[in-house]
Amino acid sequence: MDKFSGEIFEVSARAMLADVNGAVERIVAERKQLDEDGYVDTPLYVLLGEIHNMPAHMVFHTLLLRQLQAYEDSIVVGIEGEHNYFDPDCQEPLNGGALRQYGVDSIEKALAERSTYDAFLANKFLYRSLLNYMTDNRSFLAMFNDVASKNYALDFSDRSTYEAAQAFAGEDVVDENVHVTKPLGIFLRNAFMTSTLQNLAEEQGARIAVQICGAGHVAGNYHDWTQEHSMSACYYNLGLPFLAVFLQDGIVPAYADQLTDEYKYFAQNVPTLRSFYNPATGTVDLGDKYERRTYRRNMPEIKSLDEEAAYINNTLAAIGLEDAQFNIKLNSPK
Repeated sequence: MDKFSGEIFEVSARAMLADVNGAVERIVAERKQLDEDGYVDTPLYVLLGEIHNMPAHMVFHTLLLRQLQAYEDSIVVGIEGEHNYFDPDCQEPLNGGALRQYGVDSIEKALAERSTYDAFLANKFLYRSLLNYMTDNRSFLAMFNDVASKNYALDFSDRSTYEAAQAFAGEDVVDENVHVTKPLGIFLRNAFMTSTLQNLAEEQGARIAVQICGAGHVAGNYHDWTQEHSMSACYYNLGLPFLAVFLQDGIVPAYADQLTDEYKYFAQNVPTLRSFYNPATGTVDLGDKYERRTYRRNMPEIKSLDEEAAYINNTLAAIGLEDAQFNIKLNSPK
C-alpha cells in the first residue's frame, strides 16, 4: 500500500483543510472589520510563514489562496525570491500591465527552471497554481519580491536593492558584504519585502496582500533573527493592518508569543513531513556532501520525486480536489 494513503492519511489531510478553512474565515473577518472601520481602501496584509522543506506548507498556501478568491477578487501575492529573477538587468520600475506580465514571466521561469532539494515538487505545484489563478482572475497578481542577491550576498548593483539598503540601514551598509541569512541581511530583506508588497498592493488597489516566506522572516527565530527586525515588526511599526498565519511544525514559532492575538492565527494540523532529494535524479543518492549533511539533519520522510508526487496528489484527492492534482511523469525529474 502507498504509504501516503489510507484512513489515517486522509484524516490528516482533512484536518489540514479545516485549518485552511479556519485561516480563510479569520482573514475574511479581519477584512470585513477593516471595511466596517472605514478602511475600505486599505489592504490587509497576510504573512504566510513556511518551513521550506515541508510540502504540506506549499499545499496549504495554494488552498488558502484558492479559497480566498471566493471572497475577494483583488489579491496580490509576494513570494520570497529575487525580485529580478526573470531579468537580472531590469532596473526600471514596472507598473500596470508590464508588472503583471513580469510576474507571469518570472513564475513561468521558476516553474520551468528553479530547482531545490527541499520540497521540489511542492514548489512547482505552488507556482503552477499561481499561474492558473492569474489566468483565471485578472485581479490576482503574484510575483517575487525579495532583494537581488549574488553568491549569498545582497547584490547592490541592483538599483532597488541598493536604494532600499541605504534607506533602511544607511549609506555605509552598501560598502559591506551583507550575507542574505545574517542578521543585517535578514532585516534588509524583511524591510524590502514589506516595502515592495505594500507598493504592489497600493498600486494594484488590492484588498488583500499575501506574503509567502520562510517562517523565520515572520517573527524571527531562536538563533540570531530577532523579532524586532522581523516582518511582523515592520508592518506593526508602519501601522499597517496584518495577520501572521503560523503553520506549526512541532514547536511554538519563535517569538510568536510577542504578537497579541489580534495579529496572529495558528494552524494546528498542518503535516510536518519533510521532503528532500536531488531534483536532478529524483532520488536521494547521498553521493554529495550537501545531501549527506542535510539528510542527517532533517531525516526526511519523503525521499524521491515519486513519493512527493504521491503525497501531494493523494492529499488533494483526500479533500476532494482531484482537479488540482499535479500531473507529472513519474520516475523522471522532468
